[in-house]
Amino acid sequence: MDFESYYLDLFEMLNALCKKIASGKYSRSDTDGLFELTKKNRYPGLFAELSESFAMMMVKVEAREFELEQTIEALKTANSKLESRSQTLAQEVSERTNELKDKNIQLEKEIQQRRQEEEKRLELEKFKAVAETIGGVCHELNQPLQLISGNAELLMSDMSESHPDLKRIHNIREQVDKLGAVTKKLMRISRFVTKDYTKDSKIIDIDASI
Repeated sequence: MDFESYYLDLFEMLNALCKKIASGKYSRSDTDGLFELTKKNRYPGLFAELSESFAMMMVKVEAREFELEQTIEALKTANSKLESRSQTLAQEVSERTNELKDKNIQLEKEIQQRRQEEEKRLELEKFKAVAETIGGVCHELNQPLQLISGNAELLMSDMSESHPDLKRIHNIREQVDKLGAVTKKLMRISRFVTKDYTKDSKIIDIDASI
């Protein structure tokens, strides 16, 4: 038996298997063939040990590849979950932002409404204060106006139509009546409407305020 040719054939077989395995293009039969060469009862001990070393290396590489694939798969799963969570968070943030915007708009409306209500309340209080003042003034004016009007009426009744002061007394009576009409209008005021009086001031429009 030509041992040199025999060993050469074995090493060529081992070399061919290792190259296929190293390239990653190998089948189950290739791995079975490599493990077959590790049998010491069929092949020389040194050769079988060498084959066993290569087989163990292949097992470790495959184990690492499997572990790497598992790690990659776990990373993909984690990344998918992270993306899903990120989208959920983005949606929650968007919804929360819109909710806060709506609440802010509602708050601004409430603030504006309360401001308007406060302005109305202050305006009403101011109106009540002025109305009370007007009422007091009118009350104080009515008594002397009634007295003047009554005295003028008495004087006119004692005068002849040719009396030189009759016309003056009559004019006094007319002006007093006008003042009385103004006080009646003032007592009927229910709101404040102003009109221009001078360039820099306004006065109450009595007729429009009734």
